[in-house]
Amino acid sequence: MTLIRRLLARLVTPIFVFLALGNLCSPAQETRESCSNGLQIALAADYVGPWVSGNASGVKFQYGLSGPESASAAWIEIWDGHSLLSKHSVKAQGQGKIIWTGLHKVPETPSNLQIEIFDPELPSPCDNCSKKGEMVSIVLAGTAPDEDPPFPSLASKSSRLVEGGGWAEVVLEGRLLGSQTEILLTEQDGGGLWLAREYLPVELVDLHHVRVQIPPGYLSGPTVLGLNAERAGSETAIGSDVGLPAQTLYVTNKDSPVLDSVEPSEVSADEAEKGTVTVHLRGSGFKSSSRVALSLENASDLEQGGLQPDFISANELRIDLPMQYFVIDGKWSAIRPVRLWVANDDVLHISEPQEIRISPSAHLPPYPTQAPLPVITQISPYPVPLMEPGDPLSIPLTVQGTNFRRGQLVVAVNERDEEVKLKTLYVSPQELRAWLPSKAWSEHRLRYRLVVRTAAGLCVADVVEEY
Repeated sequence: MTLIRRLLARLVTPIFVFLALGNLCSPAQETRESCSNGLQIALAADYVGPWVSGNASGVKFQYGLSGPESASAAWIEIWDGHSLLSKHSVKAQGQGKIIWTGLHKVPETPSNLQIEIFDPELPSPCDNCSKKGEMVSIVLAGTAPDEDPPFPSLASKSSRLVEGGGWAEVVLEGRLLGSQTEILLTEQDGGGLWLAREYLPVELVDLHHVRVQIPPGYLSGPTVLGLNAERAGSETAIGSDVGLPAQTLYVTNKDSPVLDSVEPSEVSADEAEKGTVTVHLRGSGFKSSSRVALSLENASDLEQGGLQPDFISANELRIDLPMQYFVIDGKWSAIRPVRLWVANDDVLHISEPQEIRISPSAHLPPYPTQAPLPVITQISPYPVPLMEPGDPLSIPLTVQGTNFRRGQLVVAVNERDEEVKLKTLYVSPQELRAWLPSKAWSEHRLRYRLVVRTAAGLCVADVVEEY
């Protein structure tokens, strides 16, 4: 939301508003009040320079009293919501003016609210930091009216589909996802360019996942598809070159090799430490030119990323895997299984994967892992409404997800990366409660008040910033 303090920068000729108390120069931000004793008061506010990035840095106030002799005191107050920013005594006179130069210190209304978790048990992301702790699981919790949300993104990942199927459902993990997230489907052409094909309908599963359906037409034959997250209104031109996707879908040939099993399916880290591990891959459709891939990303360039196995028959391959796939730094056993694919000729002729599990030992214990990262999946209320003047000083939030622990804090972040750690109550591993202060997510719309004290009491004239 853009306040008039920015819009006024474009005005060249001031607007003159005739008040009963005289001619006060005002750009339509003016008010008059009649007091109980017949006194009339008026206040007008005009923005003044120097202008910084199109914004005014000060406010000129012009005020008037129809009967100044009946006033014992007068002052002007500047309020931001519940906060009194400044108070200035003025002379009780027919007309007067002052300039307040503190406008540049007032923050603009944030365009969006992001929520994340501070986990003090995680190592700090910077090498030289003395304090532990890291921010994780950032989600989009709200967007101010008439503002664009931040740009969403998808986690880098590759998946495999088979040609000839019907609609294919795909669940995508991402960051800063929301109701205004769009998913663009792209396709790689014969020359290697990624071309925009169409926008897919999106279902928000939770704050970290969206679900889309791939139309059957894209599954009618082998191809390579891509998925990118965009915010609503981006409108990438269909057919244009859009570059590499965040997530890749390989629609494989139905005649791809079939990998039924691997032997051994489990390997002791102690045995792996002694040398290479010989693995037999059994299935069908193998060729002498078949390659073994350890990830779909490697399979995109089989000459560089694929391993050459020994061809035994169309139903069996053999490969020797070095210790590095099973043992880390000669001290620990790997914690994730080794996954193997068999590819014939290219990534469009690739099998489903099979896994080799790794058994740790006293000599080679599991690689020391951190505690599972907390993940936010839901926030209530959602979206979090932008608070306005007169609203409560804080709003309670219920944060749901996984892997929550005592000591973690909910943190509010705006688009300027300004962070506010919230009062947080641990409820369970699936729930936290927090209290969001209005200062972290509120409309910064100033209110200017002329206050006049008379024998009959206080008389007040208010001017509120306009949009």
